Amino acid sequence: MTIYGFSLVSAEKLRSRVFTWLECWYNKNRRHSTLGNLTIDEFWRK
Repeated sequence: MTIYGFSLVSAEKLRSRVFTWLECWYNKNRRHSTLGNLTIDEFWRK
């Protein structure tokens, strides 16, 4: 099966890739309204 260009061979690999995407990209790049619409990195650099 292929999802967004990634060939996935098992549910465990899918879980691993989703976790990596959430923790390494999404959570660090999304803006948080409680932080004044800054990303986490922008907040900690202030």
